[in-house]
Amino acid sequence: MAARAAPETGTAPADVMAETLSLLVEARINGAPVAGLVALDLLADGCVRIETGPLRNAGLYSENAPAVCLQSLAGIDYSLDQGAAQLDIYAARAPPPRRVVFDRQQFAKPLSGVMGGYGLSAQRVHDGSDERVNAFGDLSLTLHTPHGRLQNEMVATYDDGEGQAQRLLTVYERDFPGSFTRLSVGDSFTRAPRWGRLTAIAGVQYGTDFSMDPNDSWRPYRTFQALLRQQSEVDVRVNGVVRQKQSVAPGYTDFEISPEAGLNEVEVTIQEANGLSRIEDYSFFSSPEVLAAGVTDYSVSLGVPRRFTGISATYDDQIVANGLVRRGLSDRLTAEAYSELGHGGGLLGGGSQITAGKVGVLSLSAGLSRNEAGHTGHIVSAGFERNTRRGSFQLQARFADPQYSDAASALGAPFPDRSIRASGGIYTPAGSLRASFVDEEDGVLSDRRFLSVGWEKPLRGDRFSFSATAYQDFARSETGFAIALRASFGAYNAGSSYQSARGQEASSVQVSRSRMPGERVQWAMRAADGGAGAVYQGDLAADLGVADLVLNGGVYGETNQLMAGVRGGFAVTPGARSLHRQTTGASAIVRIPELKGLPIYKDNRIVAVTGQNGIAVIPDVRPYEVNTLSLRPEDVPLEYEVSDFNARFVPRRGVSEVRFDVRRETVLAFTVVAEGGAPLAPGSRVELLRSGLVCPVGLEGRVYCSVAEESDIVAVTTPAGRFIQPVAAVRSSGEMQLRPEGRVEMAGID
Repeated sequence: MAARAAPETGTAPADVMAETLSLLVEARINGAPVAGLVALDLLADGCVRIETGPLRNAGLYSENAPAVCLQSLAGIDYSLDQGAAQLDIYAARAPPPRRVVFDRQQFAKPLSGVMGGYGLSAQRVHDGSDERVNAFGDLSLTLHTPHGRLQNEMVATYDDGEGQAQRLLTVYERDFPGSFTRLSVGDSFTRAPRWGRLTAIAGVQYGTDFSMDPNDSWRPYRTFQALLRQQSEVDVRVNGVVRQKQSVAPGYTDFEISPEAGLNEVEVTIQEANGLSRIEDYSFFSSPEVLAAGVTDYSVSLGVPRRFTGISATYDDQIVANGLVRRGLSDRLTAEAYSELGHGGGLLGGGSQITAGKVGVLSLSAGLSRNEAGHTGHIVSAGFERNTRRGSFQLQARFADPQYSDAASALGAPFPDRSIRASGGIYTPAGSLRASFVDEEDGVLSDRRFLSVGWEKPLRGDRFSFSATAYQDFARSETGFAIALRASFGAYNAGSSYQSARGQEASSVQVSRSRMPGERVQWAMRAADGGAGAVYQGDLAADLGVADLVLNGGVYGETNQLMAGVRGGFAVTPGARSLHRQTTGASAIVRIPELKGLPIYKDNRIVAVTGQNGIAVIPDVRPYEVNTLSLRPEDVPLEYEVSDFNARFVPRRGVSEVRFDVRRETVLAFTVVAEGGAPLAPGSRVELLRSGLVCPVGLEGRVYCSVAEESDIVAVTTPAGRFIQPVAAVRSSGEMQLRPEGRVEMAGID
């Protein structure tokens, strides 16, 4: 297929042209064939010169030269097989700018209803001379409607013959999933950056809520590019977990990675068609506080502050305003601004979070405040975090001068003048090491400095483990340490420990049994002896199906104590109600009107059974995520047809309706049994009176009707007469007995 071609004028000296090899080859660009043959010159200086027409048509070349060396084009790789006269060109293209588009979900139909949770507990304490009984209860009620939800929470206490009930909060909230925002009217907490503090208020708040985005579209994604010379099978792993598995055509391919918090170690395994494999590695850091480029996170609040004293709360008569806005300037840089304004003064500050390549995430911020007396204060804050599969390190330092104040300061909570917190851990073959340090000072406590270290070593495949911890309280010049040994044998666990602190020593032993799949009870027993006397304690937790039961008892020297409690949740909607152990803020109502006692499955376990009205309540669905409920064919009666045994849905917070497409089959197959058990006589006729359908009769009296409505009537005509019976009765029994009492008189027959 090789051919001589006239050399390009001025492209090379004549003595070099004599060594030029000209070819006509079949070409492919990123696996796509190029129409016609392509002229190719192999020059003595190594240049592979190609006519530019095919490149220009593919958008890979924009200049006017008639020919160009492939090696001179940026982002171009190629493979030439002279024997087969085949040229493969692989062109890398810059991926298009990533647009952050929040996917609009198809939500399940919302319903009105009440959801709630409760907890009740009572305790008896006897110290050898006096007996004391106290009780505690909490109740949360939320009325959900398609237009929002109204939530009320309250607690009640009883102690020493006196009772008290207190409302904790009342708030109306409405989600706007199209913009991932939420409106709150009532009791809530303001939002604040990491270096700020929350304030309890009663008022109005509006802002973003990215928990409504199950795809985490607001987070910075990373795109990697790989060259594939052949059709290949590609596996993409992030921190050892397969994220993508696909067959990819030749060329440069982009892989977009949704990151995890901390270090993301990306491994792209490429298995080519010729059997060769190669691995390409990448790594980068990500933080849950960093936003993707172009994403804005914000919150604004206006209301009056709440002051808490125990469980009681009062409202101030001053107005406070609060605002926070964060913006992803790039996938590696997020900027933020924060402000507070009220009768007691104001605050303005800003900061940023920076992803420092493969090192970690750095945060910097500063703020300026001015109080009611006109005093100005300042705050600076810096932090760093690095998380990997084998280790982690976090550092947060915050310094404020004595005049700095915020909304919480005006409510009587002093702002720390100095706060330094550091923690870290690392996994080694010798065990896991961890350490933490806290240094804080404010107007109330002048010096709080603590250092703690720990070490744990698993033995024999985690069946045994040994640990040691120690701490130092610098302000009190106090040191303590503890050592412990733990053993696990299936569901059973045992451990012993020794500790020394504040000049006292104590040792303890503990035995427990965990709740295994399919079981409902777990328990633990502990005994300790030390300077404070002997301690014996026992705990039991039981899954009652509709609630959790907790029992706790102990002897502490001369004092003994017994506590019992129950905790659960409930959902009530028109036509359905349910008691359950817990709630996730969303419930699903399954309606299959014609079927009662039908199990509903979630994650391969039965979560509900339809009642007499064919309704089941599933309490623990995940709001704003894809949930799957399923039926099993063996549970569905044969006369019913299910188009899809899986129902995938995305619920909002509250109550949503889920329906399975279950239809009763209209086919009717049954056996006709003549009087005395004799087979159906030849020449007999079977028909449906209302539809007029004649049903064929087979051997041994088997009858098949292709369409039979429940309201129709089966008629069997034999030499002995005509017999009738409702379709519903025949379908239920699967046969039709020709008894004398079922015979009817027909006109013209004596």
